[in-house]
Amino acid sequence: MNSAGPKQFLVEKLSQRYEVKRLRGTRVLAVNAVSTLYLRFSRNSAKGAEPTAKFWFGVTESEYKRYLDRNLYVVCICAVTPTTTDYVVLPAEVFDQIKQAIPLRSGQ
Repeated sequence: MNSAGPKQFLVEKLSQRYEVKRLRGTRVLAVNAVSTLYLRFSRNSAKGAEPTAKFWFGVTESEYKRYLDRNLYVVCICAVTPTTTDYVVLPAEVFDQIKQAIPLRSGQ
């Protein structure tokens, strides 16, 4: 894994093939000026000898809505173990369906 971390690793890989512009820090990126990625990172928070992977992603409602009309994708970066990272890419339409079952807390 890249020593800069999973989020920076993704940005570097995308930058090799696409024009990547930071719109808001390291969390919102424009890719080729046609898509917007909202990056969220979480480490496995499960406890125990054989934990099931558990992640918490704080997607800020106001920020999400700000970029919704820009071909938005939510990218959940899951650090499953210290050496294994999964990337889950959800188009905003799919994310909207999923979040209907999740209560809003503190604007996230």
